[in-house]
Amino acid sequence: MKRISLLIALMFCLYGCNPFTERKKVFTVSGCYMCTKVKVSENDSTKKNQLNLIDAVAPGGCLYPHFKFHGESTVMIGSFIGDLACSYVRDQDYIRIRTDQSDLLLRIVDSDTLIGEGFAKGIYIRVKCPEDNN
Repeated sequence: MKRISLLIALMFCLYGCNPFTERKKVFTVSGCYMCTKVKVSENDSTKKNQLNLIDAVAPGGCLYPHFKFHGESTVMIGSFIGDLACSYVRDQDYIRIRTDQSDLLLRIVDSDTLIGEGFAKGIYIRVKCPEDNN
């Protein structure tokens, strides 16, 4: 019985406490992220047409100019009609924002940079929040 317990403890230590395993840097998404202008190649006419449509609604090329994350599941989405409260979940290297119409997807590059996909297309850079100085 002692041998089995010792063997289990040894296996746990070797596989569960391995200091050589790569650990991903984990951070909490918080604060404000502002969109920068989206760059599109000259040859991509479909994306240019999409951006022209977005630019008509939201000058600067971003349909959502900013995201402000609160706590572990709340985000305020900036839009041309005002801020909208939504919830989000983190899925490995992505943030999925749940809205009443569809989900928005942001890829996490690092703690200061998110890349929006689909309707949230753009590069979002972390900035100091105007009202609470985060």
